[in-house]
Amino acid sequence: MKNKGKYKANISLRAMMVIQCIFISIGSVCCFALIEFVANQVIRNNPNYRPVDAVGMILPMALIIGTLSFAMYHVIYAYMERLTKAITKVSQGNYEIQLEEQLGGPLKMIYQDFNKMVKELKSVENMREDFLNEFSHEFKTPLASVNGFANLLLENQVTEEERRNYLQIISEESKRLSELANNQMLLSKLQSQQNGMIEKTTFSLDEQVRQCVILLEPQWGNKQQNIEIELHDMELMGNKDLLQQLWINLIGNAIKYTQERGTITIYSEDVYGAFEITVMDNGIGMNKEQQKMIFNKYYQTDANTNKRGIGMGLAIVKEIVEISGGTISVESRQDVGTKFKVSLPNKEKDERRKKRQKEKL
Repeated sequence: MKNKGKYKANISLRAMMVIQCIFISIGSVCCFALIEFVANQVIRNNPNYRPVDAVGMILPMALIIGTLSFAMYHVIYAYMERLTKAITKVSQGNYEIQLEEQLGGPLKMIYQDFNKMVKELKSVENMREDFLNEFSHEFKTPLASVNGFANLLLENQVTEEERRNYLQIISEESKRLSELANNQMLLSKLQSQQNGMIEKTTFSLDEQVRQCVILLEPQWGNKQQNIEIELHDMELMGNKDLLQQLWINLIGNAIKYTQERGTITIYSEDVYGAFEITVMDNGIGMNKEQQKMIFNKYYQTDANTNKRGIGMGLAIVKEIVEISGGTISVESRQDVGTKFKVSLPNKEKDERRKKRQKEKL
C-alpha cells in the first residue's frame, strides 16, 4: 500500500493529463458504438447493420477526441505550470512575484488569490524586518533602563526616596515598552492594509471628533488648556475605529506640545468633494527640518526634553489617512504653533453633485 501511494504521488501533472486524454478517447468511441448500436438495432432494426463496423471508427474518433482533449489539457497545463513556478519562487523567499491575472484564463480567481497571499506574506516579511532593524533598536533603551534600575534596587544601600524614584522610572519605561509594542503592531497592520480591504460604515464624523475631545479631557484638563471646536455636520463613509485612533493621536499630540493654559482649535471646512478638519495649537511649534521628519517612525522632536514619547503617533496618523484615501498636511512655526489639516474624501456628496449635474444637462 505504501508503494502504491508513493507511485501515485510521483505521477506528474502532464502524465495525469495524458492518461485522462486516453480515457476520454476510449470513452467517446464506446459511446459512439453504443449510440450506433441502439440506433440501428433497437430503433431502426437495420438487418444490414454489423456491430463490427463500429471498430472502424475507433481510430478516427480516437484521433479527433484525443487531439481536442490533449490541446485543452495542454492549455490548462500552461496556466497551472505558470502558477506552480510562481509558488516555487515564493517558497524560496521571493515575495515580489505577481501573476498577471488577465492571463489566468480559467484559473483567474486562483491567480487573484495567489497575488493576495503573496502581498500578505510580503507584509509579514516587512513586519519581521521592521522588528529586527528598527523596533529592536528602539526596544533596547527602555529595556536597559528597566534592567539597570532593577539592579540598583537589589543593592542594600538604597534610600526610600531613591527606591521610589527607581520604581517610578521602571514603571514609566515598562509602560513605554508596552506602548511601543502595541503601536508597532498597529502600524505594521496598517501598512499591510489596502483601501478596498477595510470595513466601512457611515457615521457622524463631527460627533466622533467631539467624543475624542471628551475622552482626552483628563489630559487637557490637567493643563488647564482651552479647546475651541467649530465643526459642521459631516456624514462620512469610512472605518470608524481607525479614524477614532487618528483623532486621538492628533489631538493628543497637540495637547502634549501646548503649554499650560494654551489654546487648541479644531474646525472643519466642506471643500470640493472632501471634508477638511484642522487641529491647530499655539504650542512650541517646529522648524522646517522637523516638519519633514515628523511622519517618520520613531522620530521625536523632543528627544532632549521631558516630553519623551515613542515617536509613532504621527506615523500611525499618516497611515490611517492614506488608507482612508485622504491627505494630511502640516504648517508650523517655532514658538508660535502647529496646524495639521486632514482631508477625507466625501464620496457620497461627490456622487450626489455629479448626479445633479447630469440632471441639469
